[in-house]
Amino acid sequence: MKRKCLICDLGSLEETEDITLDIGGYVFIVKGHRCTNCKEEFPFEAETKKVIDISKKLYKKIEK
Repeated sequence: MKRKCLICDLGSLEETEDITLDIGGYVFIVKGHRCTNCKEEFPFEAETKKVIDISKKLYKKIEK
């Protein structure tokens, strides 16, 4: 059973592996869901946490 989009309520959410996140000038490609109608993207929470942790480590390296 497909879930409806939380934004437009018209499309359904499909799994995707190509959501682009730009955090602190670093570009990450993550997995998540994308609406078939409005194309809104919802990265998986675990993927987002990994990206935040990595970007913090990269930022600390640059600060030194």
